[in-house]
Amino acid sequence: MPTHDAAAPGPRHGRLAIASATGILVLLAVFQWLPQTLGPGVALALQAAGTSTLLVLVSVFWASLGRRSLRDRLGLGKGRAGVGLVLLLGFGLLALSHAIDRSIGALGLREVSHLARLDAAIGTDLHASWPWLLLGLGVFPGFGEEIFFRGCVQRGMRRWFPKVAAIVATSILFGAFHGDLVHGVGAFVLGLYLGIVAEICGGTRPAIACHVINNLGAVTGMAIPLVPETGAPASIVLGLFCAGAALLVASASLRVASDLQPAPPPADP
Repeated sequence: MPTHDAAAPGPRHGRLAIASATGILVLLAVFQWLPQTLGPGVALALQAAGTSTLLVLVSVFWASLGRRSLRDRLGLGKGRAGVGLVLLLGFGLLALSHAIDRSIGALGLREVSHLARLDAAIGTDLHASWPWLLLGLGVFPGFGEEIFFRGCVQRGMRRWFPKVAAIVATSILFGAFHGDLVHGVGAFVLGLYLGIVAEICGGTRPAIACHVINNLGAVTGMAIPLVPETGAPASIVLGLFCAGAALLVASASLRVASDLQPAPPPADP
């Protein structure tokens, strides 16, 4: 049975709803006034940052309609994973992203997707726009997309559907959000990984951290190639193996930590 908030939103939640709705309208208006003289890399970074901010505002608006705090509704509490496990999971997402990127290249699909246009826009003035790209593409989407998809959509679906169905459905929406079949399929796979991270870690914050780690690594790799050009099949298999291993190790570690926690004292008769 679905669970519902026990009471109507209070005055504080009402003010948050009004403020976030106003922010959405203002941001949509600002989108129409972006200077046309910006370089393609800077324009792309600002667009990504603006879209991510819009997703956060939509999530806050949704969360403010309930009685519980925004932290509880969006899963922004501490969660169960420590820094070490989050870094491991972030490395796993980087490996998975690398495998997907190599798969797209090996199949010759990059040039027929909008990924090629993104590469061209970023490569035009990469070194001049790199600081903007680090923020706009590296940091902002990790917060905006995870708060919306894993914090708002996936947690909302968990009230009605089993966790596997919620993860898959949210990942489908996450892929569709990227607006291109090739990019969308890759984003769908990454969304599955991030959905599992949010589920096993008990919150959205680890997924945010993993997403930011992945995007910062991708932007850094554009300017400073960090991974040698190895053969595509071996690179793909290695990336998938590392991603799966990271999830298995993190899941097992969290399960062991949960089993080792002392049982609560019995209630007084």
